[in-house]
Order: sequence, then structure tokens, then C-alpha cells
Amino acid sequence: MLNMNSNAMKKFLAYAQECLIKKGDRDKGLNLDLKDEIIRANRLIKIVCKDKQLQARQCAEIMNDKYGYDLDGHDVIDIFKNFHISQDERYNMLVWAEELGALFMSILKTAKAEDYKAFVSKRKETVNTRHGERAKIQDQFACMKLCVLMPEIGKVNKDEIAEKFGMVLSKYYLYDITEGLADYCGVDIKGNPITDVSAAYKDKISQLEQTLNRSDMMLKDLQDEFDERLEESRVKELIDFFSRLNSEKYGCILDELLNVRRGVSQLKKQHYELPPEIGGLLIMTQKLTQFVRDSGINPIMKTQEVKVVKATDIDFCDYNGSPFKSKDERKKIKVISPGWVYSDKDIKIARPKVKEVTDDE
Repeated sequence: MLNMNSNAMKKFLAYAQECLIKKGDRDKGLNLDLKDEIIRANRLIKIVCKDKQLQARQCAEIMNDKYGYDLDGHDVIDIFKNFHISQDERYNMLVWAEELGALFMSILKTAKAEDYKAFVSKRKETVNTRHGERAKIQDQFACMKLCVLMPEIGKVNKDEIAEKFGMVLSKYYLYDITEGLADYCGVDIKGNPITDVSAAYKDKISQLEQTLNRSDMMLKDLQDEFDERLEESRVKELIDFFSRLNSEKYGCILDELLNVRRGVSQLKKQHYELPPEIGGLLIMTQKLTQFVRDSGINPIMKTQEVKVVKATDIDFCDYNGSPFKSKDERKKIKVISPGWVYSDKDIKIARPKVKEVTDDE
């Protein structure tokens, strides 16, 4: 059990919350949509930090029950994709965060210098990724894990400030936590015992110098993160636009463009003379199709295509038909709507719609 009433603990929490408030002021330049995205991602990270075996559908149910969202498994998968790490990398990151969290709690229980040194070493580790470098989201996982273990370091009163931290603020808040732990253990930032007042002053000066240097670095990193999020926001607006364009409310315009092109192509093969009155309509259709292509929006499947599939082959489709009885069962399906993807970012805009083909059809 932690002694929450000890002077050392009270001092650590006061320092952590002071740093929390200062960094919380840094997010005021973000628009509400970006803030909401960060908060939603951090809440999801907290959930998987508690149970790394959870499936996307289970995560969605917990998010909906706890925070009042209206998410499904596909929405959760999309949030995970925004982390820019694979499922295996995410799992490894959660294991690393668990190990870091265990050291964090051990320090608060024992105040041992060797635990502090192990914590610093673990915090600097890079979880293996496809790119061979530290993923920016790693510190965000660590920050949320520590907040799960000790909620007091993530909030002031009922304001969950740490949930508003993106990758950069999470990274620099971990530096603050590390310095607070050093003071809690009575060691300098390298983990060496502070034996006299002179050493304490020297360590304090060193901490202030590092804090100043980190402030400059943090401002640059925040600007870079802000630029990245602006680009992500631009992509999201593009995707939202084309999603609405292909919604049933507006007649699935992207699907209809393909249908018109296919119909015109068939008529031309039959040497059918198209009336000149609809020439302008065909030109408009061609220009709209070109606009869609130039925007990086492409179909996923071929409309009217008939193929034999297993259930796993159409996991990402909207399927209309009888249930698959086993993972090896095969069914004949027909593509009703091709589905659409933003190719530059490999982001799905609309899922393909497929229908089971029976012997009677």
C-alpha cells in the first residue's frame, strides 16, 4: 500500500500537479476537434493499459459505457491505425508500459535509488517497431499507464488534464515525473544519493538548466506536432467529404459515377449513338471521375464482380446473406458496392457491400 499521507508523497503529488497544470495550458491553441481526438485516443489507451488482450469490439463497448461514445469495433480500429503502429507493436508497447508502471509503483513504495535508476533506464528503451526507431506514441502509452496506476498524477480535482496531452506533452510530462521521483528517492537526476546541502543545490541548478533546455525543445516539438495534426485534420476533412458524397443520403454518388461509366462503355461497345442532348452530362461525369481520382480516392473492389470467399475474406465488408457456419465455409458473393479508399494514407472511406449469391439467382 502507498502511504498517501507521507510528506514525501504529498510533495511528489504537488510537484506533479504543478507540472500538469503548466503543460495543460499548452493545448489551448488546438481546435476542439483535435482536442476531442486526443482525449478519445488517450481514453482508449487507458482501457487497453488495463487489459491488453481486449478486442476492438470490447474496447468500443467499454468506451461507450464509460464515456458515452457511440463507437463500434471499426471505429476503434481506425483510432488504433492513427497510432501508426501495428497490432504486435501496440502489444509490445503495452508490455513495456506495464514494466515501466511496475517500477513506478515500486519507487513510490520503497523510494529505493536502484528502482529509480531502473525506471530511468526502462523509460529510455525503444519498443521495436518496423521502422527501427522510437514511435512517437510510446511516451503517450507510458503517461496513460502511470495515470491508470496513480490517477492523482493525471488530474487536478476532477479535471483529467493528462487526457488532453498528445505525444509531445506526454513525453515532456514524463520528464517532469522522473524528476519528481528523483526528489522522492533523495537522489539526483542520475540516481546518485544527495549527501549534503551543496550537492542538493548543484542538483537543483542542473535540473533547472535541463528544464530550460527542454522548454525550448518542447516548443519546437509542439509546433511539429501541431503541423502534423493540421495535416491529419485536412485528410480527415477530405475523407469526411467523400464519405458524405457516397452516403445513401446523397445517392451514393461515387458508386453511381462508376455505374454511369460502365454503362456508357457498354453502349459504346454496342456502337450505340448517344444523343447529343446528354453530351454535357457525360462530360460532367468524366470531370467528376477525374476529380475523384486526382484526390486519391479509389474503389476497393469491382462492382458486379462475383467471387467465392470465406468469412475472413469479407471481414471489412458489409455482408448481406446467411451466416457462415465455420471459418472454412465458402460462399459465392456479388459485389454490390465497391467500397472506397483514400490511397495516399490507405484509409477506408466506405466499406464494400457484398451480397450472397444463392443457387436460385
